[in-house]
Amino acid sequence: MGLCGSQAARADLAAERKAAACSSTPSRPTGSTDILDESESGASDEDDAFKHWADVSTEFSSRINHLILHTYGDVKTSYQLSGKKLGEGGFGFVTEGKSLETGNRYAMKKVSKAKAKMRRVQVRSEIDVMKLTDHPNVVALHETFEDKGHIYLVLELCAGGDLGMHMQRQGRPYSEHQAAILMEQILKSVSYLHDCKGICHRDLKLPNFLFLREAPVESNVLKLADFGLACSFQPGQVLSSKVGTVLYCSPQVLGGVYDRSADLWSCGVIMYMLLGEDPPFPGKNDAEVAQRVRKGNYAFSDTIWSSVSQEAKDLIRKLLKFQPFDRCTALQARVHEWFTAAAPELRARPALQAFVVPDLLRFSKRSYFQRAALRAVAMQVGQADIEKSWQHFQALDPKGHSVLALPDLQELMGLPELADYAAELREVVALLKGRPLGDDVISFTDFLASALRRLQCQDGLCHAAFRILDRDADGYIDAKELGSILRRDGGQAEAPPEVLSAMLAEASGGGPVSYKDFVRFIHAAAKEA
Repeated sequence: MGLCGSQAARADLAAERKAAACSSTPSRPTGSTDILDESESGASDEDDAFKHWADVSTEFSSRINHLILHTYGDVKTSYQLSGKKLGEGGFGFVTEGKSLETGNRYAMKKVSKAKAKMRRVQVRSEIDVMKLTDHPNVVALHETFEDKGHIYLVLELCAGGDLGMHMQRQGRPYSEHQAAILMEQILKSVSYLHDCKGICHRDLKLPNFLFLREAPVESNVLKLADFGLACSFQPGQVLSSKVGTVLYCSPQVLGGVYDRSADLWSCGVIMYMLLGEDPPFPGKNDAEVAQRVRKGNYAFSDTIWSSVSQEAKDLIRKLLKFQPFDRCTALQARVHEWFTAAAPELRARPALQAFVVPDLLRFSKRSYFQRAALRAVAMQVGQADIEKSWQHFQALDPKGHSVLALPDLQELMGLPELADYAAELREVVALLKGRPLGDDVISFTDFLASALRRLQCQDGLCHAAFRILDRDADGYIDAKELGSILRRDGGQAEAPPEVLSAMLAEASGGGPVSYKDFVRFIHAAAKEA
């Protein structure tokens, strides 16, 4: 059954993932048909072609964050699972879990290997994409577990339901102020994927955006989820796989010749529905919807549009341009005049706190092992600390990319309001210039790591972080483990044993690092002025 006109659109919104109201991994809605080429399925006739699913290679495997741990074993050794299902999909279900180390709550996505074996590359690709991302408007993957029959994704818990469900519960379109707050976050996530990671999502839709908590739009956080259809791209590359959800697909996706601008078309459909409730291309079935999409004709003729500003309609038109080369980018959309008119507070740049740049410089001066250890702890912090730090980070990150590359830092050095920090920023740039690709930027997790002395650094966080670095779980971080992380995560050639030993000695005084050594080092780093 395809998605049909106004009545069906409302019915679809009412039905979309009722079971997944609190899930960070929404299942696919009834009536929103996905179009998936068989070539995308990763199908194979061989049973158990890979002993471990972590051995499955994807186009993203060489770039992932290796500090996100994959464990072969029982997930219950680290998490207490609730019996309540938050959501259910074709390959498994989602429940809530609590870390036995930190007490943090997560969404636990349990995927059946037997049910998903014909799509194992797609499942593995989704995991790898999430291991690449580090943005407050993208659902975070904390770690993964694997046993004989299942893969477990430990995900950031989004307890506020999805955007489609939220809109249906509201029973009316969003105000322009609310829509601007939502679209700002949607476009931030898309701009981050496109401009920083070279990833095209290919399935942007209302149900794939999740609210962090049950709260009003004005005080909530929206996060992008479901990366099962995402792919990497190069500038100018043409994509051809017909994937996605018909209602949100661009004409070019339906034709099998498109690029990353297809995601911006989907953003236009989303914005149209936020303000007008109904989809721009209604139809009695999928074929009729697709026919209307291929023509690209839509209107603002319903009565509801009479109260919507011309600026809002102009942005929708720019996102729904029929020709991809005429469509605005996510970054261009974010600076559209509509945002200034509808939600002027979004344009207010937070004041830079005096401790931010000195903290970054101190972190940048640390050795690779010290930075990896602090990152591992930062990955365990709770949501309150993340949100507080994000407010501070935005003073340095007006683009909202959650990453500071060398050009960004050099641009900051020239800003009059940051003149007092120019020398320290210059020193940070000099330190980053000598590092390999991937380690020559400051990510949001790096920023969190630099601010640990201002956060609540309990022993539970240290224990969880130590488990990430102690890969063989023998109670020590040795040179072999550090070398593996350094080589894979930093993209560097294999370091000489004496270099690795010297790094470990920074925490242990000599030899492998015990848990006691690790805790002592983290607490000392957190106390540094």
